[in-house]
Amino acid sequence: MNGTLTIEGDLTLLGKLAVKIDEWFPGAFAAEVGTPAWGEWDVETMAVLLRRLGRKQLELIQFVSSGGGYQSDEAVRSRLSNDDGGMKGLTGPISKHINAMIAAGDLAEKASPVVKTESNPDNRNLPGGFRMPADLLPVVRAALASL
Repeated sequence: MNGTLTIEGDLTLLGKLAVKIDEWFPGAFAAEVGTPAWGEWDVETMAVLLRRLGRKQLELIQFVSSGGGYQSDEAVRSRLSNDDGGMKGLTGPISKHINAMIAAGDLAEKASPVVKTESNPDNRNLPGGFRMPADLLPVVRAALASL
């Protein structure tokens, strides 16, 4: 029986783990290092987007990625709300920059949004939270680390 294990993280720590695995299972270990990419997004393109964002939009992406790709409306509101307690202007500017990248030919039209609001099942007029596609998370984290 054979299997594959994918681990994401700091290459220094992963290198130490690889040595241990090779000690425990000689000859059974193979390492492959790659740059994260998903759909139309790669680390370089994501970094371009992140550098274009305002402070609050970048902080939203950092906050959502630090939560494993999700943060509740309440958590985002307590951290990033406007002076009036609202959250207007958080995701719209991100979409605006993505659309500008698409228009410039730097990103394909079918590129996934980076952060989307989810509806609240109790009140459809309020977002339930902010979500990032799980497969995009490694790309975002690598791009954030490169800034």
